[in-house]
Amino acid sequence: MPILMRDVHGFTLNVEGTILASQNFKKWPLNPDDSKRFAEMFSFIDCSDITFESRSKTGVIDGQGYMWWLREFLGLNLKTHRPKMLQLTNITNLEISGILFKNSPSFFI
Repeated sequence: MPILMRDVHGFTLNVEGTILASQNFKKWPLNPDDSKRFAEMFSFIDCSDITFESRSKTGVIDGQGYMWWLREFLGLNLKTHRPKMLQLTNITNLEISGILFKNSPSFFI
């Protein structure tokens, strides 16, 4: 489920496997700042020194976006926007290395 971080400084996420987003859109929460949008998979607001890494280069973050894109094609996402994989707002010193982001429900960053 989504992760929201505000005013976090010096955070590292080391992924050495696969993180899978939930495919259950009925349980996916709405964005706390905008109820017309689903919450982003990862959202960082007013943060600094943030690192997403995979030291072994095997880390994967999979948004499992097929269901969201299918619903879009069928016109079933009309009331809410699909979640992004990664939302960055007012961030300084960001590093992303060695991680594969794939199958976003909307777009990646």
